[in-house]
Amino acid sequence: MKVSQKKSKEPSTTYIIIDVEKKDYEQKVENVLNDYRKSINIPGFRKGFVPKSLIKKKYEIPTIAEEVNKLIQEELNSYIKKEGLEILGGPILNEKGKVNWADDKLSFEFELGLVPDFKVNFITKKKIDFYKISADKKIIDDQILNYRKQYGKIISQITIKEDFEINVFFKSDELGIDSSGVIKLSDIKSKETYSKISTLKVTEKTSVNIKNLFKEDSMAENIFKLSTEKIKTLSGNVELEIKEINQRDLAEINQEFFDKIFGKNNIKSISEMKEKMSQEIEKDLEKQSEQKLFNDVTEFLIKETKFDLPEKFLKKWMSTTSKENLHIDQIDEEYNKSEKGIRYQLIQEKIIKDQNFSITNEEIKNYIKEMIALQSKQYGQVIPQNEELENIVQRLMTNQEEMSKISNQLMTKKTLGFFKEKAPLEAKKVTFDKFLKQAYGKA
Repeated sequence: MKVSQKKSKEPSTTYIIIDVEKKDYEQKVENVLNDYRKSINIPGFRKGFVPKSLIKKKYEIPTIAEEVNKLIQEELNSYIKKEGLEILGGPILNEKGKVNWADDKLSFEFELGLVPDFKVNFITKKKIDFYKISADKKIIDDQILNYRKQYGKIISQITIKEDFEINVFFKSDELGIDSSGVIKLSDIKSKETYSKISTLKVTEKTSVNIKNLFKEDSMAENIFKLSTEKIKTLSGNVELEIKEINQRDLAEINQEFFDKIFGKNNIKSISEMKEKMSQEIEKDLEKQSEQKLFNDVTEFLIKETKFDLPEKFLKKWMSTTSKENLHIDQIDEEYNKSEKGIRYQLIQEKIIKDQNFSITNEEIKNYIKEMIALQSKQYGQVIPQNEELENIVQRLMTNQEEMSKISNQLMTKKTLGFFKEKAPLEAKKVTFDKFLKQAYGKA
């Protein structure tokens, strides 16, 4: 058997030719046919006494095809590994007419897309904004109000007023809606619908137009459990029934209030509470800032890191691996959608390789423990300790899907750390509202 490599005129593409002779596979074929002869049942012959000529006539060619395919796959994989070839997609067999499996010599040509050689650098005159989001008075006051609502009393009411929470059931067989949610009058967009609902009492019903029912599409999505696209196409009436009307009596700001939020005697004044909240809010907002930074550096690297992808090969590979018979225009469209993702994946893999990034079991364990602690605090639960915590960690570590997700998150975290260290950043201290406006153009 002979394996050779042939260069291609296309960038980052090569060919591997595998020449197979009869002597490379004939013994394996002979062994398989002998096993068939011992085990196969053919009418008119006793088991194990079927003539060898009959076995060969019926099974030799399919067996040669199977054994040769196994052999060339093994040789191909071995060659790729030995030569250290980094490939994109998978090898494509270039078929040149029908294979005559009875020939003493066979030749197979595989086309491979290779990972291009390139360097990652951050050379640029323009700096990348890194937002430091501060907790302003408004966001702190809003958080205090949320806590006062959360720990306040719920007082049942009969009639509806502006700030009351209304538990509503929505029903429409025609629109396929059967759901409930909590709303306020201030959430309603239509003046006519606002007027209808404001006069209702518990158990009373009315019919309202679902189109542009709420000011925010997100509220419709949450209540009706539908996508934004689906919400925008809805039209017609839906029946609305009032299930409950509640007034929230805000919790008083006192020591009991501080203890419920921060633990016993950890906070003893409003000023201490605001300072603590400010720290927690800014730490939480840092995640949004880092995500924005990650996205911006990613876009920068994709734009500034120049290398040629094996475009023709990748389109051909997409075509051969697609379950659907895609037209050339569809292949072009799929490639254009994927190109940016392919480029960033190669850039990230290059960074990981050059920086020798790796994820240890200890890092995964610590990450899981932090995640459990954060979730427990978020839902007001006691953080598991000692043996209970270890059992949860071990259980999660046996879940391959969960482990893959956690490993990706940790690798993203390491990549972000590299970005912070190497990218040309300009720190900008802003409030959350200014961050949304400057970073995403939202008012």
